Amino acid sequence: SRQEILRRETKFSNKVKSEISNIKTSINADRYDNPILKKYFSDYPNEDKLPIWMLTEILTFGEIVYLYETMSLKNRKAIAHTYNLTLDEFTSWIKNLKLVRNLCAHNTHIINIKFKAVPLIKNEWKPHLYYNKGKNIYTNRIANTIMILDYFVTKINPDFEFGNIHKTMHKLIQKRDMNA
Repeated sequence: SRQEILRRETKFSNKVKSEISNIKTSINADRYDNPILKKYFSDYPNEDKLPIWMLTEILTFGEIVYLYETMSLKNRKAIAHTYNLTLDEFTSWIKNLKLVRNLCAHNTHIINIKFKAVPLIKNEWKPHLYYNKGKNIYTNRIANTIMILDYFVTKINPDFEFGNIHKTMHKLIQKRDMNA
């Protein structure tokens, strides 16, 4: 409902304001070590807001996903297009990455986990993923997340060399391990 959205936005806004206030207090007490934010508040001591690129320094990945979800459809599509993805692909991927990041942060064993919400997969990945003919579905395990990470890293930095990581992933793919 509209009231719930306003409540969430207010809660989020108050959290960000509180975080910025805490950072400024820590900087003034010389207990804060982020040089970017330190310099910004040194140059603009009366400022109580941050440019979005600086705000991402203090937001969690989940909060960044939330910001993305509250953006206009036009802007969300533009971001997805930047990575040559559809809106649905990009959204399902960042939600998957958020979930996996949170599971890892809480020491959850992710190797054999079966995801209930499976991210959309690209058609060109399908030959490399386990396919359950009986259920007519592709894997719902960590292999999808690995493919997503590989895709993003390659799009963001085409010169990145995966080295042993890529070789190990390729060996797993060649085995077509149903647990991958």
